[in-house]
Amino acid sequence: FRRVLFRSEAFARLDDLRLQISAPLVLVVLVDGWPHDVELCISGLATHAPDKSKILAVDCGNVDDAGLVLEELRTECAEMLEVVHLSGTLDQYGWGSLVETALAVVDSPVVGLLDVSTVVTGPALEPLLEALQDPSVVATGWKGVNVDDSWLTWSDAGPGDVDAVLGYLMLVDGPAAKADRKSTRL
Repeated sequence: FRRVLFRSEAFARLDDLRLQISAPLVLVVLVDGWPHDVELCISGLATHAPDKSKILAVDCGNVDDAGLVLEELRTECAEMLEVVHLSGTLDQYGWGSLVETALAVVDSPVVGLLDVSTVVTGPALEPLLEALQDPSVVATGWKGVNVDDSWLTWSDAGPGDVDAVLGYLMLVDGPAAKADRKSTRL
């Protein structure tokens, strides 16, 4: 395993691994256990993602041996799947910090963020990619929501402008997502 050591004062950088992933679409999956879901999620992406797509799977702590499942999948999806193993858990790093760090090593016009519970069984990514062709759209996903004024409750939203996109499956404009990054640190 390539390991990035969890440190109390600061997190090591993914870019210290000299990892750089370039593709028309890079799909980032943060793995925090759930090995069966990981297998279904990655296999579905490998089967149904557009040609020349890449998958970056970030294993957080090999919870329930999900990191070992990723290694098995890497042999099946060698051309498409890059796996990085971190010693700390998702709770220790934080979802936002890991996404920000993943963006630092991705060079892509479109970046996908997926939860391992997302299983792509058909051409689900194409409509999202199509939506990003509109220059006014910087993020799209399978489900949008609108929130109340206090941001305490939300309701389903239909197609069009929404307050938030649920994180189970979203695609973002890569350059726009990187524009506000302040750091590459975990």
